[in-house]
Amino acid sequence: MKNCSVDISVVIPCFNCKETLERAVESVCRQTYLPREIILVDDCSDEATRTEMRRLSEVYTSPRVLIFYSEANRGAAAARNRGWSESSGEYIAFLDADDSWHPQKLEFQVKAIIEKRPNLIGCGFDVCNDVAPYISGVSGFEVNEIKPVTLLLKNVFPTPGVVLRADLPFRFDPAKRYSEDYKLWLEICLKSGACYKLDAPLVYLYKAPFGASGLSADISKAQAGELDTYKSLFQQGLINRFAFGCLWLFSSIKYARRIAIRLCKRA
Repeated sequence: MKNCSVDISVVIPCFNCKETLERAVESVCRQTYLPREIILVDDCSDEATRTEMRRLSEVYTSPRVLIFYSEANRGAAAARNRGWSESSGEYIAFLDADDSWHPQKLEFQVKAIIEKRPNLIGCGFDVCNDVAPYISGVSGFEVNEIKPVTLLLKNVFPTPGVVLRADLPFRFDPAKRYSEDYKLWLEICLKSGACYKLDAPLVYLYKAPFGASGLSADISKAQAGELDTYKSLFQQGLINRFAFGCLWLFSSIKYARRIAIRLCKRA
């Protein structure tokens, strides 16, 4: 039963996602705490996806569904930035077109974090890869502050679980196709402070979060994006040369381990 509304705008970038988009939109509309609006940002999709976007805006009216189109494919970062700039909520939340939320995702977010920390910078949730949408309930979770050193070692904020204050002076880097979200979370954490995370699995991913296609090229591009993120932080003066070197080495070790695991699975 929907018993509350919250001042959150939900941004969903859309690129050739006709088959999965309704599942994502429906999961937002089934929230026990309804957001202010859902913003669908087209990233130069095929006509089938655009038709689906228009259909969903007519079928789902609470909350309202807004649509914005692009005539050039610029990537998820640019699409999220466009949705962010068009939003009217006090907070901004992100969801990918092929993922979905637990029905109480926003409720837990509001009760556990936003109401207690109205000036929060960012917060997120654990994700569940073994999909079991709309489970009966989640209890016993904790809220933990994420320190910069923790975030530097691992991206603990999957984008579909993040909520930020909409007035933050930060945005995704539209020039990046990999690790653009990680770069943003680190810039926010290192420049502005408090980030929090709930340990409840309230976001559902319908593919493996890393190398989902099984191609080592995906892992290679992701690792290159991570290294580029660390380089950017160093150039901005957010980490020193020693930290940059350690993170570069740590990232390279993780990459080698992932490749080894992939090769073992194939063998």
